[in-house]
Amino acid sequence: MPRCYTEKCSTAKKIETLFRVVPPSLHLALGMTEKEEKAERRALMREHQCSELEVAILVVRKMDIARGLQVDFNM
Repeated sequence: MPRCYTEKCSTAKKIETLFRVVPPSLHLALGMTEKEEKAERRALMREHQCSELEVAILVVRKMDIARGLQVDFNM
């Protein structure tokens, strides 16, 4: 699943590790700063005539579906 986690490589004198961090979908959606990610959000903003924050929430919902999460946004 693309865009659902970030990877980190940590090196030291005696150990080298690679680990994945799985932050909440909202953090990932707000952190999307790659050129193609910004273009995708702009296209969604035009399509749905909404703000950048509202588009981020749409992206979060898509991510949560892809991750198999059920989130109640009506809280």
